[in-house]
Amino acid sequence: MPSPTASHPDPAFPVAHPRPARGWLNDPNGLCRVDGVWHVFFQHNPRSARHDRIHWGHLSSPDLVDWTEEPVALVPSTDGPDRDGCWSGVMGFDDDGAPVAVYSGVQGIENASEVTLARGSADLREWSAERHVAAGMPEDDRVIGVRDPFLVRIAGRRWALQGAGLADGQAAVLLYDAEDLDRWTYHGVWLSSGQAPAAVDATSGSARSWCG
Repeated sequence: MPSPTASHPDPAFPVAHPRPARGWLNDPNGLCRVDGVWHVFFQHNPRSARHDRIHWGHLSSPDLVDWTEEPVALVPSTDGPDRDGCWSGVMGFDDDGAPVAVYSGVQGIENASEVTLARGSADLREWSAERHVAAGMPEDDRVIGVRDPFLVRIAGRRWALQGAGLADGQAAVLLYDAEDLDRWTYHGVWLSSGQAPAAVDATSGSARSWCG
């Protein structure tokens, strides 16, 4: 397949910014560099210019200038946690260095979602159809919606953050211990509108306090 940034009959088609040849796209996800190749995944509907049953598209580049459109990476499963869409997330790597897509698996149109994992090949071009839920909706009456998990390492330990909406109308960031990538431990609301972040003891794997 020719590069989507190559010559195109539409004079308005972007030549300096990568994009798929057709279909809906929005948020970039899972940006990473593996074996000298940059990979950008993104929210994508390859069948229509509509936001519906979102997939993860995939572009790669050796230099962030010349881009290749790769096969679609993630497709909503038939009857799994992401059956209505593979929404935004990040690229993680398990203890063996294998790539793991970490994203919001959506069922229905409500705000609820589950942190869903899909494992890929070493070159990030083949993805397992198996889906694993690392964290469901928190058992917290304050939390009514969650989206967009993010991984971070602090003092060598892996933590996760997730956007959330609270029942009182505030926006929030939730905190999880994600040292076990397959099974996250919820530590509560880490930050909410108008409040300061909680103190976290990154070395012991525990949050000393949290907001609210």
